[in-house]
Amino acid sequence: MNREKLIKKREALKVKRSLENRLKRINDLIKYLDWNSIEYCIHINCEKVTKVLSTYPAQFSGLDWDKISNSEKVTYDDLTERNKIIATIITQNLDASDTVFVTWSDGYKPILEIAANLAAENSSIMADEDFDMWVLNLEKEFCLEHHHEGYVAWTIAS
Repeated sequence: MNREKLIKKREALKVKRSLENRLKRINDLIKYLDWNSIEYCIHINCEKVTKVLSTYPAQFSGLDWDKISNSEKVTYDDLTERNKIIATIITQNLDASDTVFVTWSDGYKPILEIAANLAAENSSIMADEDFDMWVLNLEKEFCLEHHHEGYVAWTIAS
């Protein structure tokens, strides 16, 4: 093989390894979804989601909810309460068939695309993936944040 082909082959292997490493970051979640026959899609990169999240004012590792209009924020005391809050907010603000994108504070993790009702029903496993999580519905401009400081906040276009 000539040098150019070897370089291309090495680059392709690096990309493949990077993809595999990113998928391993949510391996437990993928196993859970597959085991329970839950329909989903994984995106390695999703520019729409990244663009939407960047439109909200950021503050340290989360969003600055004081600067986001039409938003609400509640604190929780334990994980059971957190999971119930997340499920309730999704159920009250979105239709069951609406598509949501779930992403976590580690931008290196893939983005999960799933129906809103399935996100609500499985919110605990998704929230357990990381200390910070965002659930977005692009059409209704819905954004929910589960933050490591013990709160869940959300907004939806009025």
